[in-house]
Amino acid sequence: MAKKDVATATAEPTAAPVLDEVVVEATDIVHIPAGSHAVANLADVGALVEDDAGQVDHGFTKQDIAIPWMRILQSNSPQVAEKQPSYVDGAEVGAFFNTATNTTYGDVVEVIPIAFQVQWTLWWPRQTGGPKGEKGFAGEVTKAQAEALLKVTTKNDKGKDVTPDGKELIQSAMYYCIVLREKGPQPIFDLVAFPLTSTQLKKARMWNALISQAKLPNASGVGTFNPKMFGYVYVLEAVPESNAKGNWIGVKVIQGPPLLTTKAGQWVEGFEGGAVLYGAARDLEKLVRSGARKADMSKMDGGDDGGTMSGAGAGVDDEKLPF
Repeated sequence: MAKKDVATATAEPTAAPVLDEVVVEATDIVHIPAGSHAVANLADVGALVEDDAGQVDHGFTKQDIAIPWMRILQSNSPQVAEKQPSYVDGAEVGAFFNTATNTTYGDVVEVIPIAFQVQWTLWWPRQTGGPKGEKGFAGEVTKAQAEALLKVTTKNDKGKDVTPDGKELIQSAMYYCIVLREKGPQPIFDLVAFPLTSTQLKKARMWNALISQAKLPNASGVGTFNPKMFGYVYVLEAVPESNAKGNWIGVKVIQGPPLLTTKAGQWVEGFEGGAVLYGAARDLEKLVRSGARKADMSKMDGGDDGGTMSGAGAGVDDEKLPF
């Protein structure tokens, strides 16, 4: 196909027009002169942005959006391996890590739990795989299915429950949390899934005890009540831990201040931005409980810790983990 003429040739050479965009259409190239698609001013563009937002359709629904994982980076996490493709600039051992954004939050984070679930997953052993070479995630199971499988599983040398067909059955205490990035009257935060398994399951039980025992004073001034789990901020600290098999970084959970509390019979913020955060947590809880927002369990990694050790799918060597 011949090239289309953009302008009629003249007898005398002329300066070429300034070009700012090239549109490729089949094998033809059409040059669009600068300014041909300009708008009047910035205010007009801003109006278009707002108008377009009211008609936005990204082509996916809330059910298609996965919640990022939050992990604690270990000494053998790929993200801390300098000079390797997996290395993340600034990643350090003991940092809480967002697997979707590849960013770290430091070794202490403030979170607001919005939902808790016990989840069971099946994994092919990383070292040996399945009989046909299967690797990694092998599916989710319900609590009832897990209870039935536990009657026929055996323990391997790492203490994992192994099904008759060779899969590892992993229990996870899953917390869906708001993790604070910036505090203030209009706080900035991320929604993450933070799983605890293996040695960290006892931390989950301790965290749940704090949540169940949390109290707020009634506005009437008489008595107290146990609020929703997102009534309080919790501080997560990365702490060194060890057992006979080695050392690793675990998590310590500390109860922080309430988002809202009462004073002289009036509701006040117990934490800066508490009203905004409580409203956000309430809305996000509905999305998580309805299944509209969930973590992709196939990206949990299946490592011995079930998720606190490394980035999703990082391929951490089981032999180097002390569980």
